[in-house]
Amino acid sequence: MGLARGDQVERLLQGRPPRLLRTTDYAREGGLRYLVREPGDYVVILDNAMEGRGPVTADVRVELDYESAAAQEPRMLPPPRRRMVVGISLVSFSAIAGYAGWLVLGAVRRRNSAPPSTSR
Repeated sequence: MGLARGDQVERLLQGRPPRLLRTTDYAREGGLRYLVREPGDYVVILDNAMEGRGPVTADVRVELDYESAAAQEPRMLPPPRRRMVVGISLVSFSAIAGYAGWLVLGAVRRRNSAPPSTSR
């Protein structure tokens, strides 16, 4: 079983192999998934020529899932939300860096103000 663009039917009818977008292994049953990125005509091709048998009857079920394809599309936040995310990130980073600097400065001051050790 394979999925091809609609224009590949002509190649198949002329006896030439079609350019398939996705295929399954040769099996009695199968399924495939393909994220279609360009609108257009697509065909599902079932080929039983490998066994050299005559015509067969096949049950085919096609499911179109528009929601999961839309969920996979990358999206950008609207400008006000982007500014908010950047602002919160900068404030958080500044707070963490300031706290770390304050801790380091306190440690340096304690070390410098400690009386020198007297070792004999």
